[in-house]
Amino acid sequence: MSSRKREKCNLDWLEEKTCDVLAMLRDAMHDEKKAARAYRYLAEKAQCEADKEVIWAIRMDEKRHFQLLQSIYRELTCKCYTVDSVKVKRPKSLCKGLKKSICYEMEAASEYEKLAHCLCNMEHKEIVCAILNDEREHAQELAAVYRLACRNSNPCCPEELCPANPCRRY
Repeated sequence: MSSRKREKCNLDWLEEKTCDVLAMLRDAMHDEKKAARAYRYLAEKAQCEADKEVIWAIRMDEKRHFQLLQSIYRELTCKCYTVDSVKVKRPKSLCKGLKKSICYEMEAASEYEKLAHCLCNMEHKEIVCAILNDEREHAQELAAVYRLACRNSNPCCPEELCPANPCRRY
């Protein structure tokens, strides 16, 4: 197949799929912005410094994801897409916020899997797959924080792991 025919094929695909891909990218950027804000609030609820560090690192990843998605959008459209402001409810407790965040991370991973399937450019696919893997890791990290921080009702909790102990180690 000639390179000219291949380019035509890619352009045909782009014309058919652009709206869906661009909408998926815009939704993902909005969700990343929202997640970064939510993790700021969640970190405020954490009592343990180690928990705050984990949550803050995830927040920084979400901000980086936004920038990566924005660069893909810019490459596809030659336009910059920004998300002005997002509204996020502050979590009532660390444990409730962690539960919601774990679910959101898994949902995000699922959405990134769909997006990766829609993209033609291998570099864009790799970026989205890396984000997808980050989201799965975030869910695991948040689950670990949840297991340690939300064990208040467990009377067998060793003192060094007890949520009341600010110096507990992972």
